[in-house]
Amino acid sequence: MTTPERTAEIVARLAELNAQSAALLAELHGQSRTMLDQYIDAHLHRREGFTVAFSDLYSAFKAWLPERERESWSKGRVRQELPQGLLIVHEGRSDQPRKMVQGLSWHPSPPPPEPPKPEPPKNPDYDEDKLFWVARNMQKEGMKVHQIAACMNELGHRDKTGEPWDQQNTQALLWLA
Repeated sequence: MTTPERTAEIVARLAELNAQSAALLAELHGQSRTMLDQYIDAHLHRREGFTVAFSDLYSAFKAWLPERERESWSKGRVRQELPQGLLIVHEGRSDQPRKMVQGLSWHPSPPPPEPPKPEPPKNPDYDEDKLFWVARNMQKEGMKVHQIAACMNELGHRDKTGEPWDQQNTQALLWLA
């Protein structure tokens, strides 16, 4: 029969072994990736519709490799070990095609465009005809544009965007005639 203390020891040991095995699996997974996979993940970006020159990829990859690894990575091996989904295509003139790796870019995707700025809220109480005649009558009484704007604000009227009247928007309203 197992005591509660012994059960707790066994559970703790199982948790420790589980963590160790997870660490070993992660290490093995990292080692199963080729140097080419590691280079592509670190220095290039997968982007549909883009290509990079195979010669540029090969030169940069060879320069990145540790000295002892460089001899074992021929162009043929690099072509064979390209990660799944990356293809060699020929671009350029038919008499001098250039080998390109499809699906890669040296640059990340650009950020998405910013959403359009919202329009200023409309003033639901704005009645251009009514306000024109109010302002026009004030003008007929001899008031200047800045005085009309101040009076419109005192009466609680706002322009079409809901802002207080100023000389510029009052003048624009009066030009409607």
